[in-house]
Amino acid sequence: MTVHIGEDEDVPAMIQALERMYHTSVMMQMFVDMHLVIDSFDRQLNTWRNIARLFARTDYVMMLDIDFYPCTDFRRVAGVIPSLKQNFKRGDIALVVPAFEYSDYLEGTDYRAFPRNKDSLLHLVEQGRIGMFHASWGPGHSSSDYKRFYAATPGEVYRVTKYQPAYEPYVIIKKDGPPWFVPAPPASPRSLIRYRCDERFVGYGGNKAACLFEMYLSGISYYVLADHFIIHQNHLYEEVIRKNEVSVLYYATS
Repeated sequence: MTVHIGEDEDVPAMIQALERMYHTSVMMQMFVDMHLVIDSFDRQLNTWRNIARLFARTDYVMMLDIDFYPCTDFRRVAGVIPSLKQNFKRGDIALVVPAFEYSDYLEGTDYRAFPRNKDSLLHLVEQGRIGMFHASWGPGHSSSDYKRFYAATPGEVYRVTKYQPAYEPYVIIKKDGPPWFVPAPPASPRSLIRYRCDERFVGYGGNKAACLFEMYLSGISYYVLADHFIIHQNHLYEEVIRKNEVSVLYYATS
């Protein structure tokens, strides 16, 4: 887990707050490593992802934003899928955990009320209370094929067959797998080996999609876990900053 603190903030107070949070949560103490980035550069999302992945002490990592809640336990699922086990161990595949969000803003703010199994999720989908994350931007998640997800049988895992460059699902991948493997120079210690997202992407939009597209081009296949899901915990965004960054991104790529 990477936490960014701006140099213009009260750094000692922020560190103390994080320390209190860490020491009052048994789950955090057991399962969370926290890496602090303290600088004046905001929203360097790919840099922060690289830091979290590089220092992870697990064999596999999940690219997950802090405002998503894992509603199901998918930690060991790859080990019980015979057809995928070896590919996942080699780093040849990425497992997609479909993302959802509530239609009503307030209903989606309390993670304690989120469904914890697929039957409960489907009930909310049928009522129109929940659906694909950022449905207004279809390319972001539609390649996960939500209709197939809804109809999938228990235990089913299916391959993404209609990949497109703007696809940006939340995935579980091998920590040391491709495509972010950059061999160290011969004279350098092995500790200098890096596994990275492209850190030239700064600000809102395109950063995670670029990482995932690089993975796809390197030969990694995407498989959707049809029994599992995550849900976005609604919160207010810095809309002015986001709109400005999107405008700059569009200008730079058009």
